[in-house]
Amino acid sequence: MKDELMQRLRAVILEMFCLAGGCGDLGQFETLSRPIQETFVAALDEALVTNSALRARPGSFDRHSRLIGRLDEHLDLLGSAPLYSDELAQAVGVSVRTLQTATQTVHGMSLYRYLRLKRMWSARKQLSTGRTGLTVKAAAMANGFWHMGEFSMAYKSFFGEMPSETLRRGQSD
Repeated sequence: MKDELMQRLRAVILEMFCLAGGCGDLGQFETLSRPIQETFVAALDEALVTNSALRARPGSFDRHSRLIGRLDEHLDLLGSAPLYSDELAQAVGVSVRTLQTATQTVHGMSLYRYLRLKRMWSARKQLSTGRTGLTVKAAAMANGFWHMGEFSMAYKSFFGEMPSETLRRGQSD
């Protein structure tokens, strides 16, 4: 398991370097820098943070549940804006680590995975509208996904279809 996490970390670092090396447009790279940073920090957390560090103390479920409720309210206000753990933690008034522990306690998954699912659903909602001129790449990037191949594979894994199929169906409705 630890080897898989380290391989994921290595892959993220390699993808970051490949993207940086092949990006000739500074504006595009600046747009992608926050999503890349979030992906990198999440991969570091997965590889280096022990499960015991994210374990909640007895009796803290109610407090964590309220915290996740505040997080979800804030996420609803943001719509399809990119989601970054440090900004979200600041908005709900806790540290990133506390937010990670609360997400693990309440939803049984990492904060990164939870935010990724939220972003994935937001991208699906956008693609389902079939808005004229909308592309899969635009919907993915608007929701903080910077690696199109990874986005498409994760999308298919979550929803059972390629993002282009959702877009096509949205455009035909």
